[in-house]
Amino acid sequence: MTTQSTPSGAALPMIGGTLQIKRPSKATKDLKIKMGIHGRSGVGKTRFALGLAKHKKVFLIFSEKSETSIVRYPEFDLIEKNLEYVEVNSWLDVKLAFDYVTVNQQKYDWIIIDSTTDVNKRVIEDITENSKEEVLSMRQWGQVTARMERFVRYIRDLKTSVLFICLSTADKNDMTGNVCQYPSLTGRLKEEMPAYLDINGYAYTVEDKNEPGKVQRAIQFVNTPGAIAKDRFDILQYEPMDMTVILKKLGMIE
Repeated sequence: MTTQSTPSGAALPMIGGTLQIKRPSKATKDLKIKMGIHGRSGVGKTRFALGLAKHKKVFLIFSEKSETSIVRYPEFDLIEKNLEYVEVNSWLDVKLAFDYVTVNQQKYDWIIIDSTTDVNKRVIEDITENSKEEVLSMRQWGQVTARMERFVRYIRDLKTSVLFICLSTADKNDMTGNVCQYPSLTGRLKEEMPAYLDINGYAYTVEDKNEPGKVQRAIQFVNTPGAIAKDRFDILQYEPMDMTVILKKLGMIE
């Protein structure tokens, strides 16, 4: 059994020459955040995500015509210098964008996928185009799910923080009658997506009790019967849809 020095100078064993036993160090505080947000169309998910560029270097992969959201962002001058983006309209575009971020990830603090739901559609289109049948078989639907799972894992495992944006879909439990909001993704991934991530939030709006006719935008990070959500760090609960607030609570900015 070989050894390798840790940041503190202590020697820890290497199992089989490849698997290193570790101890916590100050570097542990710098772990990258892997986050997901889901919510209905128009709730403000893209605008929320763009708030990252006020504080961090961001690369945005978008496939929902998000360019309008970018140029009309209320504080555009604060995000312009920190934001780079690419539009993807096919599964080939998605692969090219992934190749780019794989090679250039050191340039960015965050990678945003807007939206993962639309990437899922690009996968379905690609498999449909290569099929002789108009309707996908069960085996092909399994291929869609498997390809999406690989995509999510590859993006998650980049050496940056990552934000996956999804639409929401409502499913009713026939046994209990309960309706729950899930990320709108194929197959088992809609339920398993939060397990891939540190944080998963459900974005929603509620009527402003103080100003009738106006709405408040918020994000739920607490898992409930009505919405899939989580926070592995147990820091976020019901928060305003303000990325600056979220980053401060996570200790990523002062």
